[in-house]
Amino acid sequence: MASKVSVIIPTKDAEETIEGCISSILENYGLYEIIVLDDSIDRTRQIASKFPVTLIHTPGKNISEKSNMGIHHASCNIVGFTDQDCVVPRDWIDRAQQLIDETDAHVLGGPNLTFPEADFREKCSGLILESRFGTGPSADRYRIRTRLGPSEADESKLTLCNLFFDKRVLEQVGGFDSRLNSCEENELLFRMRNMGFRIFYAPSLYVWHRRRRIFRPFLRGVFWYGNGRGNFLRLNPKSMKVIHLIPSTFTIGLIFGFIFSLLNLLVEPYVFALSLYFTLDILASVRIAITKRAGIRAIPVLIVAFFLTHLAYGIGLLYGLAGRVYRYGRLRDPAPSRKRCKTIRGVSIPSIAI
Repeated sequence: MASKVSVIIPTKDAEETIEGCISSILENYGLYEIIVLDDSIDRTRQIASKFPVTLIHTPGKNISEKSNMGIHHASCNIVGFTDQDCVVPRDWIDRAQQLIDETDAHVLGGPNLTFPEADFREKCSGLILESRFGTGPSADRYRIRTRLGPSEADESKLTLCNLFFDKRVLEQVGGFDSRLNSCEENELLFRMRNMGFRIFYAPSLYVWHRRRRIFRPFLRGVFWYGNGRGNFLRLNPKSMKVIHLIPSTFTIGLIFGFIFSLLNLLVEPYVFALSLYFTLDILASVRIAITKRAGIRAIPVLIVAFFLTHLAYGIGLLYGLAGRVYRYGRLRDPAPSRKRCKTIRGVSIPSIAI
């Protein structure tokens, strides 16, 4: 009997997290299959092979190509995606199926949340992502709002680590654009929405996602996201929105404003703009530290991180618009060093050692 949902996990060098990811999916009830697509040089395949999964070796493939291979091998009419460093709730698959039935959605996804057991540096990354000052409308990808029901959405609210598709629609639109190794789901969702398919965001359909730590790993990831958006905009200029260009405009203004100020030109407008930006930055950082109970020590970290995040994204987008592709290689962030686990709503998740 065929499974109802095919869960696809594109992986690369995931020996630290893949066991927790697969184990959490296997705790789900219902009918499903798991497909792991991997080209790691570490022990990812050896670890994944211990579980009842379909393991496909994908040497030299980017994430879009891996995802398309997973779609091709999927035997179910619903295809779900998650990331190698995610952990899902026990009712993740069942809840997704129920929401798809309720909404008659062709695509449905929800937020990815920071692990409650994350260390200080990871929590700061999560706070940046879930703040509208940090990521604009994309902040809904990173925060939970369980009291709200599913609603139609565009690609800004959805991300591939927590996304379900009607397989027939995926095949009809041709899958992911293999030229993209970042922002590939955004391009696909933009294309699907323009073709009239129903795309829904469900705030209560969440997963937990490990964050890249402040500063260097996180900023490299932000640059990679920006570069993906830049390449997406270059390939499809009609997808451009004003908000996509704000970080790049800020970056360009920062550079030229500094040059002009050295020439004693436009000094007052430059100082006013910088003062306004850092006032908003400080206010956002203080508010977040208080409302999220992150502590006083988070305030200076957030102030600097917001500024560097906007720069990294803006420069990455310009790099992508110039036709350059950033080959992001994951930094070896220290893994959780202890085996102890805590349970969140029935799901065991690894503790992050501080």
